[in-house]
Amino acid sequence: MNTSNVQLPVLSQSSTTQIADDTNGTPFSNAQLIWSPDSSQLTATIIPDDGTSSTTYLLQTNTFSESPQDITAILSATQDTWTQQRLQRTRTRFVGMKKQLRAMINNDFKILAWSPDETRILYQASTSATLPLIIKPRLPGINSLLEQRTIKQDGIYVYDIKEDTNTPILDSLQIRVTLKIRDVDYYLIGCQILDIYYI
Repeated sequence: MNTSNVQLPVLSQSSTTQIADDTNGTPFSNAQLIWSPDSSQLTATIIPDDGTSSTTYLLQTNTFSESPQDITAILSATQDTWTQQRLQRTRTRFVGMKKQLRAMINNDFKILAWSPDETRILYQASTSATLPLIIKPRLPGINSLLEQRTIKQDGIYVYDIKEDTNTPILDSLQIRVTLKIRDVDYYLIGCQILDIYYI
């Protein structure tokens, strides 16, 4: 991403929020970005071309950061906290899930991201398999036109928990090497599938 501004779509498909730019001499447009578990913050790591030490900033995703906070010294602690939060969120998500659904997710999914309402999962298939029907009989009125229950290892899919539908997205992450979590979040908040290729 070689632009003068970093504009990340973080709220809805109809709006974007610019959270940082390069005008203060910090090249956020080339930063490596990692989202917090609740998507309210992200870290932006700047790796200088001259090989000197990287610097990591903490950015809020709902506002422009005039003076981004340098968290390089506490990056490890921040990452540990986020890892614990992710584990807790994962445990919470599985509470109340049908046993067959939990087994399917554990056996066949490498989860990349959850939708904000936690009803859809963007995942990479960890193995080739045929997903069992979890909801029987099928719900009336669901759109199963694009559904594909036979998954191929390394393929990228979206599974809808409420409707028990599975939609193919990409054959592999290798199709787009630069796919980052921000792209995943961008898709899951409602953008067209093809937008993944053009962000």
